[in-house]
Amino acid sequence: MSKSRKGLRDTLKPIFFPVEKVPAEDYVTGIEFNDQLSHWIISTIKGEKRVVNACSKNYHLISNEELLGPLIEKLESIYTVDATFVVSKGARFYIDFVIKDLEMAVVKNDNIYPRLRINNSYDGSVRYGLAFGFWRQICSNGLMGVKWEGFKLRHTPGTGAQALPKTMEVIEQFMDEAPKILKASYEPLVKRKLTQDRAAERIQEIIDNTKLSQKKAEPILQRLSIEQEAGLPLNEFLLYNAINYVLYNDGSKMKQHKKDKLDEQILTYISNH
Repeated sequence: MSKSRKGLRDTLKPIFFPVEKVPAEDYVTGIEFNDQLSHWIISTIKGEKRVVNACSKNYHLISNEELLGPLIEKLESIYTVDATFVVSKGARFYIDFVIKDLEMAVVKNDNIYPRLRINNSYDGSVRYGLAFGFWRQICSNGLMGVKWEGFKLRHTPGTGAQALPKTMEVIEQFMDEAPKILKASYEPLVKRKLTQDRAAERIQEIIDNTKLSQKKAEPILQRLSIEQEAGLPLNEFLLYNAINYVLYNDGSKMKQHKKDKLDEQILTYISNH
C-alpha cells in the first residue's frame, strides 16, 4: 500500500468548515416563512456565519466531513493521491483527486493519470456525485472532455452510508478501464499531425463551431507554443490540451460546470471533424 505525499485532509482543510441547518425563525422574528424556506443552511467560514441555502425542514444536510472524511482516509490507505479543489460561494464544492499509481501516456514523456472529481453542495445546486477523467502532468491540467460518469446521490438520510462503498466500487472499475478509455479517446488525435498554419485554422474552426470565445484564440496559440518548446509533436492532441489549459486557467468567472460542458463540446467537435 502507498501513501499520499501530503495528507489529503491538510490539503482539503478549507472545505471542512462547520455547517448546520437551523430554523430561520432563530435568526429572524416577526416574519412568516414559506414552508420551503423555513430553514437555513449556515456555514461558518473563518469564524463568520454565512447563509448558503434556504430550504424546507425535510432537506437533509450532509456535510463534506460526513461524505468526504471517510473517503479520503480510504483513498490514502490504497493509493498515492494528490488533490485540488474549487469552492464557490461557500456552498458548491468540486474536488479533484489525481491517482498517481497508474501512469499512462499517449505521447512519449507526457504522463497522464486517472482523475476523480467529487461534487457536493450545501445549496442544493449540485448533488453528491463523481465523474472521471484524466490529468496531464506536463502542464498540470486535467483532460476534462472525456468523462466516465460514476453516479449522483441526493441528500437523503441514507446517503452518508451509501457514499463510501459506491464511490470505491466505481473507482476500482475506472482504474481497470482507464488505459483503454485513454487510448480510444486520445490516440486518434495524436495521429492527426498539424502545421503551425493549420493549427491556427483549426482554432478558428473550433471557435466558429462551439461556444469557445474568440478572445481565447491568441492565448491558445501562445500555450501551444509553450507546449511545443517542451519537445512535443504538433498534433490535434496537443492542440486540444492547449485549449483545455486556457479554458481552465484563464481566470474567468465562468462556473465550473459550464467550463466542463464547454470542454466536452470542444473535444467532441475536434474528435468528429
